[in-house]
Amino acid sequence: MSVLSLDDLRSRLPSVNFDEPFNALNAGGRSIGEYIVQWLPITFAILESTDVPSDFIVNFARAGLRDKGLPFTQARLLKVSGLPDEFTEDYRAGQALFLAVSFAPREYKVLSHYESVPFQLVWRSPRLDGSFAVVEHVKEGNVSYARKTVDLALARSHLRETQACIERELAILRIVPNHPHLVKMRAAYTQEKKTVFVLSPWATTDLAAFFAKKETLDWWKQAVHANAVMPMIDSWCVCIASALFTLHKAHIKHRDLKPENVLLHKTDDAVIPVLCDYGLERNYSGSSLSHKTVGAVMYGSPEQNTARKVGRKADVFSFGAILVELYALLGGIPMKKVRRFSNPSYAYSIMQGDNSALISLFPSDTPAWLQRRSILAAALSPEPEERPSSQEIWARLDAVAPGSHCPIPPQLLSPLTDDGRLPADSSSDSDSDVEQAVRFG
Repeated sequence: MSVLSLDDLRSRLPSVNFDEPFNALNAGGRSIGEYIVQWLPITFAILESTDVPSDFIVNFARAGLRDKGLPFTQARLLKVSGLPDEFTEDYRAGQALFLAVSFAPREYKVLSHYESVPFQLVWRSPRLDGSFAVVEHVKEGNVSYARKTVDLALARSHLRETQACIERELAILRIVPNHPHLVKMRAAYTQEKKTVFVLSPWATTDLAAFFAKKETLDWWKQAVHANAVMPMIDSWCVCIASALFTLHKAHIKHRDLKPENVLLHKTDDAVIPVLCDYGLERNYSGSSLSHKTVGAVMYGSPEQNTARKVGRKADVFSFGAILVELYALLGGIPMKKVRRFSNPSYAYSIMQGDNSALISLFPSDTPAWLQRRSILAAALSPEPEERPSSQEIWARLDAVAPGSHCPIPPQLLSPLTDDGRLPADSSSDSDSDVEQAVRFG
């Protein structure tokens, strides 16, 4: 917006005496007009857009209001004498419209301190506080989103790491394929040392929280009562595998697949698993939806826990560890029997011998359970080259209960080619895939 001149104000507001001395500023020899030109050009533009009597600008000046105080709250405006309620309502409506910023899908912007966004906080919704990040429920119109706010002011001792994590998450979220079981970015912005990700869906629980409190969840009680637990759990397994396969096809490794990073999104007719925080080597110190973060070690692959090169097959192992706990629930196996294999990690227990002791916990009396045991044994192989790909895992899981899950993910265009063909090493387990995808995406 161009800076207003005093002559502009005189011509636009003939009823205002801009040469009238303003007592509070008189010591500096300034007039109301000069004060307005210096401090209220944006406010003046808002006043024009609200179609209210323009001489109220004098009241703004006399109240000592300045543009740096934008946006003005209703309480602040009510303190200004001479401003009727109708004006306050009109001004705030005009202010919201004037200062609002629109976002294209997946767009990132750096905002001024006074600019406002179309994402409104939903009061009394659950909120999660991490060390540097807060996750809250917001709406754009009638559409719900999760707003993750990372406060760099709170991350002074880890500023460089936190900034790198923000940049990596932003880059990945802008290139990740659309998929019903992957978190999507609606928009992102930085404002006053805070970076905000607006993400879909908004979910009030994740898989770790579900394991801890499932008996308190109405939808779980209904599934148990309706004898619908088996198809629901089998569906979750296939859907998570489908999402992981889609990430890998896009040359993105999850790197930190664990129950805390599997959201459970409740819709009108289903509970849908959605992967989040993919592609990140570290998070923002507790910004998942679970109040207790187990950490990556418990679900990490042998190569992750021994500082070896990590590829996509590490995600397959981590997914296998999640399957162990889902199948324990499905088979009625006490979690404490399973969890003794996870101290300190599933990988450690398996590396001490093999995975047969763990697999033997599960039933073997039906073809479906024999298939599930076979999938677990393959996914939890100690060596990455012995594990199946995420695509193979998806196909084998879908065969356990075909026809009731999400379809095969679409053939994705590689972010590394322009002609729709996957590159020559598309089946490799290169550790640089995600960096290439971010660079060329």
